[in-house]
Amino acid sequence: MRISIPSRFAILLALSFLVAGCGRRSGPARLELLGPGEVDLGEYKAAEMKSATFKLINAGGMPLTISSVRMSCGACGVATCDDVELEPGEQALVTASLSANSMSGEFKEKLLVVSSDPDMPVRSLTIKGRAIPLVKILPEAYLYTGKLETNVVWARGFELIPTEEGVKLGAPRIESNYKLASTLKVVDGGYMLYVVLLPTGQPGTLESTISMPVLEPGGQAFLKIGIYGKIGPELAVVPGVVRLSLKESDEQPLERKFVVRALGSRFGELEAAKLQLPERSGVCCFVADGDELGTLKVTASFAPGFTEMVSTNDVALTFSYPNLASSEVICKGIKK
Repeated sequence: MRISIPSRFAILLALSFLVAGCGRRSGPARLELLGPGEVDLGEYKAAEMKSATFKLINAGGMPLTISSVRMSCGACGVATCDDVELEPGEQALVTASLSANSMSGEFKEKLLVVSSDPDMPVRSLTIKGRAIPLVKILPEAYLYTGKLETNVVWARGFELIPTEEGVKLGAPRIESNYKLASTLKVVDGGYMLYVVLLPTGQPGTLESTISMPVLEPGGQAFLKIGIYGKIGPELAVVPGVVRLSLKESDEQPLERKFVVRALGSRFGELEAAKLQLPERSGVCCFVADGDELGTLKVTASFAPGFTEMVSTNDVALTFSYPNLASSEVICKGIKK
């Protein structure tokens, strides 16, 4: 079969358009990962700063916007992106920088990338490693005491084990809303810190931080131990966890209802005017007498901006009442 010159030209022209079309990207904006989605920093000294970089690409056919990049651990580090407006085929580098002494021991944290990708608006990346602290704290650096009775003594000892030679600590300093006493003693292999909560008849939430300067080696951050607990009768808010829709079409505030009551010894009836409501941007609460004796009911309204914020990080709302330990409600984001 013979093909005329015009026919050959038409075939070649059609093939050229077909090849050119194969190089074009189609469909909506789509954020994809180039390379691994997890970076292992390995073992390092906690006093060092560390960083991890990820490469992303707009694999879709429409422009894509990266609206935010953030660490799930909050203050542990800073996340940055070198380009937030990506045309089809363009790439961006996202970097997570961990602050010195922000991690201790084995850790696995998330780097959250929020974009205009309609199928995956939040992409999660992972950073892990093992940070070796200058001083290991046992049983832990942040201790929850649980529920404590009023007018009783509570005591606890902490082992402080240096991971390097020549570590010297200074006298402890106490910041606390209840009266604490502490003693630091040198022992074989390190130090022992003894902490005592003196008897109190005042119910409430114990919040304490004990700081010790590192005298040697120089240039080190304070060693800190946090102690948190409930003393005496406490406030209870039910439910303790609220889940908020992350639908992009949610333009109206979301409402959730809570029941508030006192737990522990006989406390009497709660008064709506004395309940201290959370002070948080995007959250508005209304309180009234409850349907059951001794309870209050709270209606909380959550603005769309707050709902978007909890899509990447849980947010705690604190409710307080005089002479009662406070209570928290954890807000979580979900997809419908």
